Amino acid sequence: DITMNGVIKYGGGTTSPNGVDLQSTQAVTFNETQGILQFDSPDAGIANDALSAEITFTNNKILSSSAVIIAHIGTTTAPCEILVYGVATGSCKIKILNKSGGAIADGTNININFSVINTN
Repeated sequence: DITMNGVIKYGGGTTSPNGVDLQSTQAVTFNETQGILQFDSPDAGIANDALSAEITFTNNKILSSSAVIIAHIGTTTAPCEILVYGVATGSCKIKILNKSGGAIADGTNININFSVINTN
């Protein structure tokens, strides 16, 4: 059982310093416990119900036992689902699944919130 009075506040995230163009790279390094990752869709876009290329997210806060929680941000960027897997010390893998009902065109922003939770 957990009993709580008051407010829980977790960190103060920032935005990754540079957007990542998925056409030229599939890797991003951002060493914070939480923040925003900014991506630009590849030149060929991402077809409806298709996955992006695998993205390696390098972060020195990630442990092999971490819970890496990632969620797409709001309605200002392409509608999609974010898949996280391969969590290991220092990194995890991400894929973006297009759920927009049409292709995500080149140059479309895909912004993602993340939090790294370590229990030990």
